[in-house]
Order: sequence, then structure tokens, then C-alpha cells
Amino acid sequence: MRPPPPRPAQPDAPPTSDRSKRTALAPPSSSACTDCPLRGRCTTSRTGRTLNVHPQHELLTAARHQAATDPVWQDEYRRWRPPVERAIAWLVTKGNRRVPYRGVIANNIWLHHRAAALNLRRLINLGLTRANGGWHLTPATA
Repeated sequence: MRPPPPRPAQPDAPPTSDRSKRTALAPPSSSACTDCPLRGRCTTSRTGRTLNVHPQHELLTAARHQAATDPVWQDEYRRWRPPVERAIAWLVTKGNRRVPYRGVIANNIWLHHRAAALNLRRLINLGLTRANGGWHLTPATA
């Protein structure tokens, strides 16, 4: 069985964790590490240390800086994180942290049914009722 053909590169593709696509930075020479006073805290390798830098390092650094300093970004994050975390918590509660079946198709069906059941339970808690052959949502009273 042959592996699937590679997909074309997409400009909006998420960052990759493939180490082969990272840039390796090594000291100018192996003697650079030999003379360094911090070598014992950095590496025990005879050839020195090599650093792997993510291809989108600058973009990730800028995003972390924005998250730490931009009050508008922080307000938006604080507004949307709790509902997302709550939805994920509902999804994985009661032993549902792992998918129960082998195979993508069966687990995809299971996940969609789980999400639909949680959505239905939430709507019922908000006042969804069946009357006269149709579904009705009771208006919220404040």
C-alpha cells in the first residue's frame, strides 16, 4: 500500500512540528562551545549545541507579545475562553476523553452524535419543549 500523495502547500496551513523544516543554528565552530564559561549549564556534547528554530519563529514571538501586552486582545480572550473551555469539558466528561472505536469514520460519527446530544441537552435546559407537533423555545425571563 502506497502512502497518499503529498498535499500542495497552503498559505494558511498551521505551523508544522516537523523538525526537518526547522532551521538549525550551530555555533561558528566547535571551539566556540569549548571556551564558553556556561558550557556545563548548556550542553554535555563534545561537538557543542545545535538550536532548532521554528520556521515561523518571528510570527509566534509577535503573537505571544500581543497576547501579553494588548488589552483589546486580552479582553477578547477572557470573553471567549470560558465558554470554549466549558464546551470542551462537557464533551470529554464521564470517560469521553478518548475515542471509543477504531477507525476515523466510526469515531467521526460518534463525535457528531455526542455533540448533538450535548446540544440537545443544553437546549432542553434552556426551555426547549415539543408542543403541537413542533419544537418551541420558551422565552427567557430576566
